[in-house]
Amino acid sequence: MTWHDGEPLKITDYIASYEIIGHPDYEGVRGTTDGFTSIVGYDEYRAGEADKISGIEVIDEQTAVFTYKELAPSLTAGGFWFYAFPEHHFELAYLSKI
Repeated sequence: MTWHDGEPLKITDYIASYEIIGHPDYEGVRGTTDGFTSIVGYDEYRAGEADKISGIEVIDEQTAVFTYKELAPSLTAGGFWFYAFPEHHFELAYLSKI
């Protein structure tokens, strides 16, 4: 699978959604749900105390492991965030300008 510009879709494109929504400069409401706040290290990342979400581990270009503090019922009923974002077109440093 590829993006519109021919770049292959990678697991880091999926993780980019979590990094954007969890970023301290993100002012939206999405990052307050169990699907985000239950991930190990999310709160520290959101507070600007960490450079990445420690509970998200990249295994290879198509695989990642998400570690949760606890699994909320909403996650088992479709609450898992599954949108990819083309990280090669975006830099987190510019998030506050969007």
